[in-house]
Amino acid sequence: MGRTPPARWARLLVLTLGLVARSQTALGDEPADAALNAVPPRVDVAIVGRVPGGDALGTRVQSWFAAQPTAVSVRAAPVLATEEVLAKREWTGVKVWVVLRSSSAARLFFAVAGSDEGTPRYLVRDVTLAGGLDELGMEQVTQVIYLSALALWTGTQQSSRQDVERGLAQEQTVDRPETPPPVSRRVSSNAGFSSVLGAGYFARFAGDEGTTHALSTSLGVGHPVGRFMVLGRVEAALLLPHRASANGLTLDLRGASFAAGALLVHELFDRTWGAVELGAGADVVNYRALAVDDPALQVDADETEARPFLRLRAGAARALGPVSLGVGAGVALQLLRTHYDAVDGANRSEIFAPWPVQPELHASATW
Repeated sequence: MGRTPPARWARLLVLTLGLVARSQTALGDEPADAALNAVPPRVDVAIVGRVPGGDALGTRVQSWFAAQPTAVSVRAAPVLATEEVLAKREWTGVKVWVVLRSSSAARLFFAVAGSDEGTPRYLVRDVTLAGGLDELGMEQVTQVIYLSALALWTGTQQSSRQDVERGLAQEQTVDRPETPPPVSRRVSSNAGFSSVLGAGYFARFAGDEGTTHALSTSLGVGHPVGRFMVLGRVEAALLLPHRASANGLTLDLRGASFAAGALLVHELFDRTWGAVELGAGADVVNYRALAVDDPALQVDADETEARPFLRLRAGAARALGPVSLGVGAGVALQLLRTHYDAVDGANRSEIFAPWPVQPELHASATW
């Protein structure tokens, strides 16, 4: 039994996710003036009151506008001042106030002064945070800030002044607790970085070598980049024992798998995420011949070998409280060709070989 290097490398196709964000519109009584530019020259974000993770939220907002010619400032505001929201502005741009109403809800107020007459336009958005202001909740609020600021600036969305005044009046009567609301511990964040712990299962189909089932654990560290989250992840997996039979040979296979990869993650819609992963690793496989049909063949002792691979995966995950459940599919490209042979003196004949490109299905839970 042996291996030979592949004759050529396979090309890797890098997949790009097409991502669509949903937004709801509250139209005012009068149409907004057409904006001269697609993006505002300035965005000022005020985080009102004691918001846990406020610094990380500010960093994330700035990262979303990083690719735009927009000056972004983020500040803390002790209270929500009605007169500040409704006042006319001497500068051109969008102002945003983020109010955490409870551990599961946030309200956002937007005000814009265009470059034509300086007449304010307004928008009010309510955001439901099923897991509090955790990693997904923070990304959700940031996405609403970004998309709503652009929509209000271009005049495609706005609320009437009466709606804004009504929302401001409601905020003045809310009895807020003095202590910060609880935050999910599923993801720990520091200066914009996030760590994610996961457990999973995958099945890999290898043709004559059968189907390998594996239980895995992983650790990832990520950082927001524009509209995406980029994660680096390491994974270790136990390859569960299984038997494979072909052409009169029966094998017992078991082992472990180790991999590292980079993931590109984005929220497809409310608390549902899509991801693409490109990684590399190696399977450490122990194989032992259990039986051969030909009595003239002698079974060798079991052997262990390392099989390097490249892997491409794509999938989606849904946040359910503190845990996200995900499913997906991919392929593992074996970089060394493995084959099982019968040796008779100087003669060698191949009995069977596993597929060089092996499809995968996987499921995971992260927190």
